[in-house]
Amino acid sequence: MRDLLRDQTLQDLVRLSSLIAARIIHREVVMDPDALAGLVKASYAKLQSREVSRVRMHPALELW
Repeated sequence: MRDLLRDQTLQDLVRLSSLIAARIIHREVVMDPDALAGLVKASYAKLQSREVSRVRMHPALELW
């Protein structure tokens, strides 16, 4: 029973952490849409690989 409770608690904490992170990111993007564009550009600059990379976003989040 203890192991089951521990596993369930861990799953709940991961889910809660993800929801909190999503809300924080959403708030930051709403307040400063250019911040997300800057992060994406910086990420691409750091990739420096010749592989094809794609970033997929929900259509409601389109900034361009």
